[in-house]
Formats: sequence, structure tokens, C-alpha cells
Amino acid sequence: MKVYIMRHGETDANKERIIQGQRNTHLNEEGKKQAIEAGKIIKKIDFAAVYTSPLERAIETAELATGRSREEFHIEKRLAEISFGELEGCSIMDDKLYAFFAAPEQYQPPEDGETLEELSKRVWEFMEEIKGKYPNQNVLLVSHGAAIHAIWYKMTGISMKDFWKIKVGNCTILEVSDETGEYREEEK
Repeated sequence: MKVYIMRHGETDANKERIIQGQRNTHLNEEGKKQAIEAGKIIKKIDFAAVYTSPLERAIETAELATGRSREEFHIEKRLAEISFGELEGCSIMDDKLYAFFAAPEQYQPPEDGETLEELSKRVWEFMEEIKGKYPNQNVLLVSHGAAIHAIWYKMTGISMKDFWKIKVGNCTILEVSDETGEYREEEK
């Protein structure tokens, strides 16, 4: 099974550098264009299934990129973005978020938020659940920045301090495989 993991397109909050977390925001015009451009790549791929986060920005991205209706998607809450709790809506420059980006191994969320380990556990439970479910087929996942980094973190076994090592911009697509029984990045 090959899994294509795609981040949602740009939102106004992304552009304004505001923490969205699990807030339900929509794509802006640039985000719609990004999704359509990404669609030129993934429309050539036959997907046995499309899974999306329940957040509207991910669903909109999947619709624009695949040309499919949301009714055809598997809406998967474990693909939702990390919960920042009361910090959602704050600037990414807020002092309370410093460790999240600069020293993820030290990040302590507010009481009503999620830790990076909690996020990693939930996204990885989903990945393990679909492993082997679509042999010799392709699957598309549309999710969010931190959630995709969490998948990468669990897949590669890197240390938490390297959580942000790869760049996952809006509509970035990662290709991974579990054909050997272990997820691995595909060499291009």
C-alpha cells in the first residue's frame, strides 16, 4: 500500500500566522489554488480510499485536489490537527507557543490542549489500523501540519527534538509505503 499524505491548502489564519488547531477554518483563494495545483499531480493516481481530517480546510482541499465529493471520503477524526486548547486563535509568536516550535521536546500544552505525544499516538493508531487494508493500492490522507509531522515522527523513529525537521508547507504531499510491513518514505 502506498499512502500519499497531503497537508491542507492555505487559510487566512496560516497567512496571518494564527494558531488554528482544531478551529474549523476554510481555505482562502491561495489555498484553493494550491489544492487545484496539487490535484494535477494526484489526479493521475488511482486512490482506493481518501481519508480526511474532519476540519473543513482539509475536506475542501481533498475535494479540490481529487475532484471527488466529500460524501466519498472517509472522515477520520484522528487526522485532525493538534488541539492547542485556549491557545487556538493566538499568534504563533505567543510566548506560550515558543517551545512548540523551537523545542518540541519541552512543549507543555495548556490544560485543555494536547501534547505532541498524544497527537502522535492518535495519528499513529490510525496509520496502524489502515496498514495492510489496501494491499497494492494507493490511499490519500489529507491532514494538517503538526499531525503530518507526528506521522513522520512515529514512522521514522526520530527524536522529539527533530519533530520539525522536514518542511511540510500547504499542499505538500508525502509519499510513503508499507509494502515491507514498515512505513518508509518512498525514494523519488
